[in-house]
Amino acid sequence: MTTSRIATTYRASERGNIGYASLISVFFIVYTASHYILLIVNESYQPTLLDEIASVALAPFALYYVISKKEYFISLVYLVYIAALLLGAAIFEESGVPQPVSGIVAAALDLKLPIFIFAFACFFSSIPNPDRIFRVLFITFIVIGLINVPFVILNYITGADLFGGNLGQKGDFILPTGLMRHYVEVAWISCLASLSALAMFAQKRNVLFLALALFFALILLSTVSIKETAAYSVGVFIILRGQNASKLITVFAFFAGIFFLAVIVSETSLGHAMLNHAGMFVGKDAIETVRWGMTEASLQIAGEYFPLGSGGGTFGSAPSYQNNYSYLYYLYGISTLDGGGPDDAAFLQDVFWAKVLAEAGWFGFIAYVGFLGILARRVMKSRAVVDRNTDVILRFCLACAVLLGMISLASSPFTNQLLVFVAGICFGFGCSVAATVRKGVVAPRHIRV
Repeated sequence: MTTSRIATTYRASERGNIGYASLISVFFIVYTASHYILLIVNESYQPTLLDEIASVALAPFALYYVISKKEYFISLVYLVYIAALLLGAAIFEESGVPQPVSGIVAAALDLKLPIFIFAFACFFSSIPNPDRIFRVLFITFIVIGLINVPFVILNYITGADLFGGNLGQKGDFILPTGLMRHYVEVAWISCLASLSALAMFAQKRNVLFLALALFFALILLSTVSIKETAAYSVGVFIILRGQNASKLITVFAFFAGIFFLAVIVSETSLGHAMLNHAGMFVGKDAIETVRWGMTEASLQIAGEYFPLGSGGGTFGSAPSYQNNYSYLYYLYGISTLDGGGPDDAAFLQDVFWAKVLAEAGWFGFIAYVGFLGILARRVMKSRAVVDRNTDVILRFCLACAVLLGMISLASSPFTNQLLVFVAGICFGFGCSVAATVRKGVVAPRHIRV
């Protein structure tokens, strides 16, 4: 097929799908806005049913994509993890939580991730030009970030949050919450908004977007969030490196970034606050925390209940303390730690990988890591055969994958209603591009006309 015929076909297809693309864009806007509206109207910082309701609605699209694209292997990999949760729950009956109900609930909650990914892959696969959808998504993150900025400033002026609560502190720094009730939400939207602005700068070379990226980076630094700041630094490198960047520029940018971070950490009060906070968890001055205690306990549980683990709903998941209180927390001393007891379980879901390892055992843990590894590989490999704009989007997706990976070290991003949505978009787009590449029809879908 000639280039002119490809371009003509592409234009016709694009016109035919513009309404569909607009509908998906509206869904993305509504979901994102709903997350932040719910943060504002709820009386406390707590999860809602937004992602569960969305996953039920998206499940048919996910199933259709798996069948139509024959995504059987990657689906089977994740089902190994789900099977480990359910089998472990059936075998380990004396856990202190009602089984098999807790195991089924835990497995259902963990199914949100593949549902979001494959449903969004289905959406992207039906759209000739995904650029406009990501442009809407980027602008959405930027606008929400900007709306929050005046309220962050108000936090610093008043020294209190907007809802009558006290602001947390790390060292001499207050932790702004803005409209979002928790400083980590400010860190997440600032990171997403800055990466979005960087992606738009990489596409359009408009210095306004670079200025916005730097502005949101400063808001991110104000939250003194170590994981997010480290992930953001890697994300900046990924997005700005470019598809055809020379090795010399890549090496220079890498070491320049390391030097910049080293200066911040060693020579600024902000860096000292980060180091002092990190010292609470590692090093000679470390205190015993739920995160560290559960990480150690998960290794023991995986060994004692080899190879399937203790089962879904028994350790680190919502049913492990909401439907009763798992006796594993008593057995391994978690109940005595701050935020880990039956009357205060605030930190029991802050250890994602410990939860995966303990509940699903080594079989389930390997399957989960393998599932994410396959998805990340698709995003990275697809970059070599797409146009510049799509490459920028894939780099944004890869940067977000790094962010999710860093957050998972001390939180549960793949069941969080905002971050599972971000994961679904990034990995779903990677799946859709990889499927297009496998069919050898990249040019019609991504040709610039």
